[in-house]
Amino acid sequence: AGFDSSGPCAFQLKTKADALNWFVVNGMGNGIPEQPASFFRQRFLGGLDDVELEAFGIFSTKHHGIATNKTSNVHMHFRTKVSDETTFVGHLDDNISLQAGTG
Repeated sequence: AGFDSSGPCAFQLKTKADALNWFVVNGMGNGIPEQPASFFRQRFLGGLDDVELEAFGIFSTKHHGIATNKTSNVHMHFRTKVSDETTFVGHLDDNISLQAGTG
């Protein structure tokens, strides 16, 4: 038993977070998806505190720039309710603080 990290691995997480940073990308920027400047110009940043969330992620040490960004082993999307009528979705940024015993 154990975790085989030799290939990509998808995972789901249901937890509570004390705080998280998120970003949403607006389309393809200037139409050149490989250009980092295009990505950074067309993203929206924010944060949420004390939320329940569901996240779907991919872990891979060998797929930088394909399944994850070029500097990370993990890429995650999340959704959370921000009101009874509104669900918010986005990418989880590098900073997330999980509540103890909830992950």
